[in-house]
Amino acid sequence: MSFNHCTQLLLFLLLTGWAASSISDDVFETYGTTGRNLLQIKSKCSENFEDKNYTIITSRCKGPQYPAEQCCEAFKEFACPIRDKINDQKTDCAATMFSYINL
Repeated sequence: MSFNHCTQLLLFLLLTGWAASSISDDVFETYGTTGRNLLQIKSKCSENFEDKNYTIITSRCKGPQYPAEQCCEAFKEFACPIRDKINDQKTDCAATMFSYINL
């Protein structure tokens, strides 16, 4: 084995030894859940947003300015009756509602 190969091998062994010794022992510990999952699967919304009447919003909330007072009041009138469903983070209700509003 040449000097260059020996130097590379020594450098590799030193670096891997340093990396292994610098890893904290707590990386192997398990911790309780934090309430969030990376792959959270939301259940389908029981509310039918396809057949909702969106004229409450579209008749009063018009662009290009979209007046905040009129838009917010219209949105509240539309969303408040179903607030429990759209606030349930276990379902896809909020995302579904906003996608239909955008349409």
